[in-house]
Amino acid sequence: MVDTGIYERVVTELSARLIGAQHDDVAPEIEAALERIARTLQIDEVSFFSGDEEGRLAMSFAFVKPGLEPPRALGAPGHPGRGSWLGQQLREGHTVTFSSLEELPPPADAERQALAGRGVKSGLLIPLLDRQTLRHVIAFFAHEQRHTFTAGQVSRLRLLGDLLGAAVHRQRSDRSIAELTARLQDENTYLRSELAAPGDGHRIVGDSLALEAVLHKVEQVASTDAPVLLLGETGTGKELFAHAVHDASRRSERSLVKVNCAALPATLIESELFGHVKGAFTGATTDKRGRFELADGGTLFLDEIGDMELSVQSRLLRVLQEGEYEPVGSAETRTVDARVVAATNRDLGRAASEGRFRPDLFYRLNVFPIELPPLRDRKEDVEPLVRHFVERGNQRLGRAVETIPAPALDLLLHYDWPGNVRELQNVIDRALIVSRGVELELEASFLASGASGPTAAQGVSAVDSLSPPPLLTLAEAERRHILSVLQACQWRINGDGNAAEHLEVHPSTLRHRMKKLGIERPDPPA
Repeated sequence: MVDTGIYERVVTELSARLIGAQHDDVAPEIEAALERIARTLQIDEVSFFSGDEEGRLAMSFAFVKPGLEPPRALGAPGHPGRGSWLGQQLREGHTVTFSSLEELPPPADAERQALAGRGVKSGLLIPLLDRQTLRHVIAFFAHEQRHTFTAGQVSRLRLLGDLLGAAVHRQRSDRSIAELTARLQDENTYLRSELAAPGDGHRIVGDSLALEAVLHKVEQVASTDAPVLLLGETGTGKELFAHAVHDASRRSERSLVKVNCAALPATLIESELFGHVKGAFTGATTDKRGRFELADGGTLFLDEIGDMELSVQSRLLRVLQEGEYEPVGSAETRTVDARVVAATNRDLGRAASEGRFRPDLFYRLNVFPIELPPLRDRKEDVEPLVRHFVERGNQRLGRAVETIPAPALDLLLHYDWPGNVRELQNVIDRALIVSRGVELELEASFLASGASGPTAAQGVSAVDSLSPPPLLTLAEAERRHILSVLQACQWRINGDGNAAEHLEVHPSTLRHRMKKLGIERPDPPA
């Protein structure tokens, strides 16, 4: 017989420790409590089960005396599984106690055999219900010798079970609140970085037939959760159309989260997408939520997906098919509900046939492809785009340009725009930088083709002296365009009026592209 005073002190002490424990410390306190009560009662096993809304139980904590078989998985005979006699008794709120296995009734024959196989001689199982729903079970088993549980012990142990159940509930609530708070902080950090990044809003400017056809496709697919693949040349505005799909969808109240697959090295892209746990690799000093988790309930925009490594493609395919992933360094499977909009300027079908892109991922993404037209195929949109960029550029660059001379507009209309809308915006920004009055000062040399002739600022149509531009590769057009912006910004990549800001990319992304395109800053003159 256990001294009542000793028992009361144990329960009082455990209560104080559990009430004062932080949520991260609740689990070890519960485990210590189970061991302490087992030693106090001089029994060999104490197990604590937690249930869900339907009464299904899962092992949460257990103490087993060294040398004995640990508790079996929930649902095994002899444990409060859903289909057993014992489980039925517990769901109905009946306490089950036996000093010997022979006291169990005939319907409990399966439990009797299983408990005998584990060497159990006596036991007590106390259900803890809330609104007629089984929430927890605390179980006590004696292996080495028989034990009789008195009515007073059962009453006190029920109190202990209620105490542990409240601690588990508080732990779950605190963890849920902590996880929600951390997620909101991560989302706020991401959204603040997006707001701080240079941009031109999400407005799609133009009324050409080609643009209307694209917007019709956006309208068709937006209301579904189907993945979308945006195809087209660099600078055609894929991110704007990704926003258009998101804003017209049922996910519009949640975030659109962006990942540039070309801007991140292969060693970091998995961590960026799926997150990582502390210690997963050198430098992982804390847990990190991935972009998929940030996009849960919203949309994930994967830009330049054609540059994604094959090893990451397989994990992406699993998320698209099953909605499951594991953070880097973790065996915990997490679920996510994020719509994927991907974009590329590459021929993914050809890349798949050549083994550079997973065919199964290509087919998964290619459910609803949308081809974005280059600016040369929607020339009627050039003038409204120019006026839009002038208006926004005036605010951003502190200019007061009001008119666009006809020769300047002719020059822009007769150029083929290998860099598309992005190149047009940067040409206008460069013209605004040099403009000092109310009239836009545009020079033919601002165009990536290196066209020369009388400047629009001089009131002479540059078209008259402009020969057809040479055909350039996309890489060369991008190289010339980046080089012209760098020169206009005096090679500043950071700080006010820097080139990265005008190109609407992160400075690290610009440096990466410069290195890839072989662009180096010239040495200053001696």
